[in-house]
Amino acid sequence: MRARLVGVGDLLSDGRIAASMNAAVVTVGDELLVGDTENTNATWLCAQLADRGVTVRRVSVVPDDVSEIARVVNEHHAEYDAVIVTGGLGPTHDDVTMEAVAAAFGRTIEANEEAATWLASHGYSGEDLDEGTTHLPSGCRPLPNEAGVAPGAVVESAYVLTAGPAAPSSRSPREESEPSCGDE
Repeated sequence: MRARLVGVGDLLSDGRIAASMNAAVVTVGDELLVGDTENTNATWLCAQLADRGVTVRRVSVVPDDVSEIARVVNEHHAEYDAVIVTGGLGPTHDDVTMEAVAAAFGRTIEANEEAATWLASHGYSGEDLDEGTTHLPSGCRPLPNEAGVAPGAVVESAYVLTAGPAAPSSRSPREESEPSCGDE
């Protein structure tokens, strides 16, 4: 099964990200910066946002580094109406995106009961999940992942979406309309 970006339609339909807003997209991953992976998520996200009247003013690619991600999210939060962050999401051994977004807003990471409840209602028990799956920035609104496990999160005007980039050649024509992060 392939994961897809979660929450894009919900974010745009719930009024939090609306037409006429200025947004920044932040994609996270060392693999993007060394050229191992094409940044298809940024292209897809920008198109989705533009189709809904949101103006994307900046796209930034940052390494898997807590301080760098936090700095860029913080700067973009001060300048734009919305910041959409994607990539580098786990939980994996090198996942630092949630920790970095939390740091950008002076928050800690903690187990999120709403995310755990949603996962349980979809057949996942605590034993099925990698440690840290439900750990999100304190006080955030979790975003359910209908196509995978790791939830996204909304922290103030930052929207952390769960997916990572994948090379277009690995996708079927049907999948071209949604970015993916490889086989789960």
